[in-house]
Amino acid sequence: MARSAVRGTFSLTGPRRPTSARRLTRTLGVIMTSRELSAARRVASEARRDIPDSRLQVSGRALYSPASTLVSGSAFYFLGVNPGEAPNAAHLHSQLTVEGDLHRLETAGISEHGYLDEQWKGFKAGHAPIQVRGQQVFALLAGGTCADGSNLLRITPTSNFVLQRSPNVAVLEKRTGVKASELAQKYWPFHQAVIRETGCKVVLTHAVGLARQLARARGLGEGHRRPSGWGGTLSTCYAWHLPEGPILLAIPNLSRYIPDGPRKPALCAFFREFVTPVTGASASMTPNHASQRTRMKPRAAERKR
Repeated sequence: MARSAVRGTFSLTGPRRPTSARRLTRTLGVIMTSRELSAARRVASEARRDIPDSRLQVSGRALYSPASTLVSGSAFYFLGVNPGEAPNAAHLHSQLTVEGDLHRLETAGISEHGYLDEQWKGFKAGHAPIQVRGQQVFALLAGGTCADGSNLLRITPTSNFVLQRSPNVAVLEKRTGVKASELAQKYWPFHQAVIRETGCKVVLTHAVGLARQLARARGLGEGHRRPSGWGGTLSTCYAWHLPEGPILLAIPNLSRYIPDGPRKPALCAFFREFVTPVTGASASMTPNHASQRTRMKPRAAERKR
């Protein structure tokens, strides 16, 4: 949430001109400002330019949030693994290709936020386990309340590392004959376009495995490691500084990892260490987009390695 003109206060969307001063475009019943429309068209154009057409013509989705999230001022960009299967073959999302979703984005066809408004796996809108856990993560970032977390998530652009649809990663790799990590690299130009357009300071993902593989492929190493508050394969959170500018933070996959309860202190400590320096947020994790980006500072123990 951006700091308002009054020192010490925050607004969810940042300073905006009065509606009467902004040119509005209405398409498919959704109103877009000229700024939102321009941002959406730039992102879609760059994706088409830099991603092979064969990767755009497959079943999938690009952005899980309206074009307004590209210009909202949120410090965050939130990524999952890849789009899951739609409820049935007749569902709109079963018929969408990645290219079709880029068209929806640039023609005001996306009005819902995936983590708040869509019905996933038979649950009420916003109530599927992954949706609820995503909301819990943003509640921590926004200060701890569900309402604040939903408000922050509402203005945050959301997508997946891989834009192609499948029930799970194993099926994805079998269908394509390509490793998910390689697909993530092929779709990375879309995310670079979103990062450039939004000026986000934090790319936050719960696709921890893909994040680690992408970091290795880009020569970023293993990153800074911190405990997640859980054990086994879900025991570690990671942080890297991306060449594009933001930091990349990876937490365990929300299909299994529950960020609330006993894991909350570890996750809050992780966010305080890596989010606060780049957003200027207070210890309560309320983002401040007006602050200057600072460099991540490793702990003394890391410097000795």
